[in-house]
Amino acid sequence: MPSRPGGGRPGGGWPPKFAPRPAHPLESVRPQLVAELDRLKALPMADLLYLADLGSRLAALAAYLGGNEQLEALARELESAERPGADAQALHDRAVEVLTTLVGDDPGSGGGGARRGPFWKRT
Repeated sequence: MPSRPGGGRPGGGWPPKFAPRPAHPLESVRPQLVAELDRLKALPMADLLYLADLGSRLAALAAYLGGNEQLEALARELESAERPGADAQALHDRAVEVLTTLVGDDPGSGGGGARRGPFWKRT
C-alpha cells in the first residue's frame, strides 16, 4: 500500500498544509500593483498606449481577485486611452492616484508616503 506524503508523522500527514491566505485579497497582488505604480511614475510623459495596456493588465488582476471595484473602475477609465481625444495626463494622474491608494502609500492611509525597505536593511 503506497504511503501518503508526510507518512505518519504528526503535522506532516494528509491533507498537506498550505500557506495561509492573505488577510485581504488585494495583498495577493500588491507586488504587481506596486510594480505597475513604479513603472507609471517612471514614465517621462503620459503615454496613451501604455495606459491602455495598463488598463488591460489591471482588468486581469481584478478578474484574478474575483472582482475589485476600484481596479475594475480604473481599468474601465484607462480603456478610454484608446479613444480619440483621450487626455493622457488626466488618465496618468488618475491611475497614479488610484494605485497609490490601493497599495496603501497615500498619506491618508497611514502608509506614511514612500515605501521603505525591510527593517533589517534600513540605515
